[in-house]
Amino acid sequence: MIERLEENHLFAFTSEATGFSHIDGVWELVPEGEGCRFTMRETINVQNVNPLVDWLFVQRGAARAVRGFLAQLKSFVESQTGP
Repeated sequence: MIERLEENHLFAFTSEATGFSHIDGVWELVPEGEGCRFTMRETINVQNVNPLVDWLFVQRGAARAVRGFLAQLKSFVESQTGP
């Protein structure tokens, strides 16, 4: 669910897999010099899961997904700005 949206600045959301996890996220763009700074904050709360399973699958999977997202974002931004 979108909690807050400020075009070209901020996207805040929540997401839930009932009985399993709840995610609160904020993605923000802030002007900086001739460009901008992108900040992504997400909190994942997992319910009823063994801590080892959480670390092995949920947290590591989320970290992989974030790294992939950031690589795609970087590639997109660089393709738009040119050399």
